[in-house]
Amino acid sequence: MALFPSAPGGVQIEVLPRWPGKIVATGGIKATATGGTVTIESDIPSLVEVTPADNEGRFVHVWNEAADTNERVELVNLPTHSQSWNELTDKPAEFPPEAHTHPSTDISDSTPVGRAVLTAASATAARSAIGAAAASHTHPASQISDSTSVGRALVTALDAAAARSAIAAAAENHTHTASQVMDFSEAVDDRVAALLQPGRGIALTYDDGSNTLTVTNTATIPSTDTGNRLINGDFRICQRGTGTAADNTYGFDRWYILSESGGIAYSQPAGGGGKFMNTTGSVQKLGVAQVIESANLQDLASQAVTLSGRISGLDGTNRLNWAILSGATGDFISDWWLPNQGVIFGSGVTVIAQGPIEEDPFSKTAILPPSLGNITVFLWVDVPSTPFTQFTLSKIKMERGSTATEFAQRPYGQELALCYRYYQTLSVVVDTPSAFGTLALPIQMRTTPAIAGGGPGFTAVTNDGKVLNAHQTTRAIQNLVLNAEL
Repeated sequence: MALFPSAPGGVQIEVLPRWPGKIVATGGIKATATGGTVTIESDIPSLVEVTPADNEGRFVHVWNEAADTNERVELVNLPTHSQSWNELTDKPAEFPPEAHTHPSTDISDSTPVGRAVLTAASATAARSAIGAAAASHTHPASQISDSTSVGRALVTALDAAAARSAIAAAAENHTHTASQVMDFSEAVDDRVAALLQPGRGIALTYDDGSNTLTVTNTATIPSTDTGNRLINGDFRICQRGTGTAADNTYGFDRWYILSESGGIAYSQPAGGGGKFMNTTGSVQKLGVAQVIESANLQDLASQAVTLSGRISGLDGTNRLNWAILSGATGDFISDWWLPNQGVIFGSGVTVIAQGPIEEDPFSKTAILPPSLGNITVFLWVDVPSTPFTQFTLSKIKMERGSTATEFAQRPYGQELALCYRYYQTLSVVVDTPSAFGTLALPIQMRTTPAIAGGGPGFTAVTNDGKVLNAHQTTRAIQNLVLNAEL
């Protein structure tokens, strides 16, 4: 059964003949059957609507608009059946939907997120529903997913200095030390090498690979190594001062005087050398000796050496002798008077070579033993003829080899330094009483020296001949003598 609109005031109900039924119309409703069509009409002119019954389709309710009430039409003996869409006749071609609305919950496949977006009261609420940010928004550096600690430190730097610090950069205006300039040394080396010009007798060789500059002396410079194993052979150094010496007493540096009874004057004549003269008024033999330290002789073991020099001032009856001795120190003369045989040396003295000197200049050769300690060179007048015997020695030299070479004078400072190893004088100023001072000696001495001099309240002790430790209980200037002679 289907309801169709009819003429105003009526509803047409079509009943198919194969499902006969009985319709009872009451309450001002009448039903007219024409074939299979049942027409329900109302006596009430204002009938406008027929609504389906809520009792399994048995009733039709009709709305009386004027009376504002429902009129019910009961349908009796209506069979229950269904028809396919294709079995329906006179179907309209279209069913235009009536304008209406639905709440979001009526959307069957909607989600809470979708409904929240659909019902959002503002753009802010919609963004919140989907966890979105506004089109124009900001982020802290920590929310940049692929940012690094360096990048974050850079973009959040409070000032330019902090930004430079973040990327370990220097200010635009800055300086560097020479060590921070990678090629500074190379550039300087190259520049210096280019600027240097060799003078006469000098050759410059610059190796750019190793940055080394070699300065070579191409000139011939006289060597200060004279080859002389004797010190002060020209008698220039006389720290003790000239004067008169007793037997076995030093006069000129490194030379000490031996005589029978002393009273030997020594001086430096204008022409150079050292002059020795007996001033006692009695005839006596006299001579000079120098002990050569073994440290200066080790390369001469079993070698020939030559003693040479100049002698002057002797009269025709005087004769000068020479000797090279081993084991001779101090007063090594046992007997000066051995007729026609010179002198007798003391116990422990070994004569390596000796003989007379009858020429000027003189040159004497000897072979040194294979084992060498200290050796002594001794020059003396053997046959004095007058109480005023005198002689002058100069350019005395002992060198390696059997041929004498020309005497070469050492520079004065070098000769003096060699003498300081055995003897030196010092003036120590102690300004504060009870003071204790340490003074490095200008030249290391051969051994701990004997110290002479110093006034009341002064004590001094040296340490291996290198340092002088002095103590003074009164304010004074102390003149000291340090002696380490052999």
